[in-house]
Formats: sequence, structure tokens, C-alpha cells
Amino acid sequence: QTLHDIGWLLSYSYREVCAGVMPAPPPQPPHTLEHLSVLALAMVLGEYVSACGRDYVRDRLGDLPCGVISSLSVRCRDVTDDVAFVLGRHGHVDCLALCASSTSSSQYCIYPGEDISGGDDDAQNQGGGNRNLTAYGLWNMIPVSEDCHNRSIHNNVIRSSKASQEYIMESWEDVDITLGDHELEDYQHQRCNLQRLELRNFHVRSAGEFIHFLAKCPKLTHLSLAQSLIFTGPRVLLWGGSHNVIDKDGDNDCGIQDAAVKECDLVLSQPGTGTGTLLDVLHSLQVLDLSGCTWLDYDLMRTFVERICRTHNSTSCAYSKSSLELVCVGGCCKYLSEQCETLNEMTEGKPFVCVKPPKVSR
Repeated sequence: QTLHDIGWLLSYSYREVCAGVMPAPPPQPPHTLEHLSVLALAMVLGEYVSACGRDYVRDRLGDLPCGVISSLSVRCRDVTDDVAFVLGRHGHVDCLALCASSTSSSQYCIYPGEDISGGDDDAQNQGGGNRNLTAYGLWNMIPVSEDCHNRSIHNNVIRSSKASQEYIMESWEDVDITLGDHELEDYQHQRCNLQRLELRNFHVRSAGEFIHFLAKCPKLTHLSLAQSLIFTGPRVLLWGGSHNVIDKDGDNDCGIQDAAVKECDLVLSQPGTGTGTLLDVLHSLQVLDLSGCTWLDYDLMRTFVERICRTHNSTSCAYSKSSLELVCVGGCCKYLSEQCETLNEMTEGKPFVCVKPPKVSR
């Protein structure tokens, strides 16, 4: 009852609600071939990716407008890394909803290349790759410039020629390469164009993996983490604010591995200490949805609010420079839901902490 329909955040405007603007009536689904195709494709997108390959499907979807791809993402369920890639690896897409399998929390530690079937590689790869949505999948949504892409392929072909291996690469992400200084600099400057992102049933085993991805999304203003981050939520919400990176090369506890970066993790503070928050990463964040996050309790939320005020040297968040305007905490903790009024007295309504996002009554 406290979870919103998937896709609600892609069109919700808290500022319009505050201004008393009446919401537009829900648009009637157009009876067009395009709309019907989107509805049909959402149900079998994973099968198309497995049959045709993710690069092929991504290229075909890349010709669609942003709104169509966003609508397709809202209707997809049990999203995997490969499905996230074909939906999100587009420079013109700024709104996305990714709903992973509800059983992913029990398999959050599974990453591409890990044995999940007792050594049976065929069983692992039969579904066309990882069957969960992981931080690896989010990283692969970040667009890469053609220069960086072509240079990576060129260098790999040179290395392959020296080894007398002649083959055609179908996907540069699948190639094990070591980037030079210029290539790594190119990759580090890549940014994700997302402004609104909904994640549901998304879990990672290292908070740094997710934080590192969010740092690549400077335009993000609306973020939903409904029923997500069951193991790392507090560390993400109360990020320590350190920009130091510890090289974890050879240490599989960090998890994420991408063709352009080594395994790494950010230095995080323990919840309850320091002054950092998620807003130190997402400077433009306006709406944060934490509905259904059972790890969120009153003490944690109070610490989050206090840190916002403390970071900006203000006794009240309403007078701070924080961009955050709304936080949804429904379905997290009964006591937290009962104490929303107390938290709003602390924040003086900015951000406004609520069980359900407010709406303008007709």
C-alpha cells in the first residue's frame, strides 16, 4: 500500500504540487502501432536480448524517442544487467525505471563471471548473462564517446595482431583491456544524462559501487530506491564524503569490474559518524523515494536530516543550500512513519518527509 506504481517518479512534480497546479489527467493510451509494439516488446525484451544479442537490440532501440524508451522501461519486469544496457545506454534518454526481480536480494552477491550453478557454465550463460540487476549493469549504461570506444578497439586489435589472433569483436565491453592514461581520462569524463531514475529490488554488496555510479549522474534530480539496498542502504544514505579511492585490485570483495576501471571501492564512513550524505554526490537531487526500505528507521533518518543541516552550517534545513525538497519513507518503519511530523519540524518542511508524496486534490 505504501509503494507507488512503477514509473510514478518519471512524471511527478513536487514543485507543481506546492504551487497548487492541478495534475494533468492521465493520458489515454494511444491506439497506435508504436504503443502496441512497446507493450508487446516489454514482455519479451529479455528473450530478444538473449536471442539477438544486447548490442543489436540496443542499436535498434536507439532510434526510438526518449519517451518511448522510458515507457518501455516502466513496463519491463525482472530487469537484468543486459536489459538495463539496452534500455539505458543511450545519450538521449533522461528518464528510466528499472525493476529487478524481487528475489534478487538473496542473490545480490552474484556478478558476471561468478559460478552460480556449481560449475555448470552452460546453465549460467543460458539466460544470456547475469540474471540480476547489479552495479555492473548500471555502470554499463554510461555512454562512452566514439573516440574512447574506437581507441579501445584499435589498441585491442593491435594486441590481438601481435598474438596472431584474428577475430572480429562484437562488443568492446566484453574485451579484457588495459587502458592507457589518455583512454582512462576519456572514460572518467563520461557522464550519464539521467535526470530521473527509479530502481526497485536493486541490491549491491558494496555501497561504493553504487556511489561511484551516482557520481556519474550529475543531472539526477529524482531518485527512487524503493525496496532496494537491503544490505548497504545506511552506508549509501550517510556517505562519508571522502573522494579517496582504495585500489582493491585482486580483492573480489569489492565486486564491480568494468572494461574501463579496476575493481575499487570508495572510502565510506560508518553510519552515525562524520557529516557526509548522499547529497554530497547528487548535488541537484530534489526528490528521494525510500519507500519500502526496511533498513531505514527513525534514528537513521534523523541523522540524515541533521547532517544536511550541519553540512551547510544551518540549524534548519529550510535555510540550507540543499536542493532536496521531498523524501518518501512509507513502508520503511512504523515508528518512522509516525514521526514524520517531528522530522518536518526539524527541517521546517525542506525537505518535506512524508509517507506518500503529496498531491493536489481536484
